[in-house]
Amino acid sequence: MLRSAIDRSENLPLETQVIDRAIRQQASDFGKSLSDEQWTALKLVHDTGKPLNSDPAAWMTFLRERYVYPYYDPKSEGLWYDWNPLLGEVNKT
Repeated sequence: MLRSAIDRSENLPLETQVIDRAIRQQASDFGKSLSDEQWTALKLVHDTGKPLNSDPAAWMTFLRERYVYPYYDPKSEGLWYDWNPLLGEVNKT
């Protein structure tokens, strides 16, 4: 993503709009391969912070392909999950 932003800029430091454009492009590319069903499952993870226990194969794919990240909560000493922040940049209705 950084390389893309640098390639689009003629000088440093990078301008905000150049960085924003690089993020939107990367997010768009990242989300293109997801089906509507996968988007629904990822939205559920995003809303609940919980893994997809109903579909272990899909869950492992989301983790392996970095569509979902695990986060450690020191207060509860447990894990919670959320989608890759790039997915939040994609306008999927």
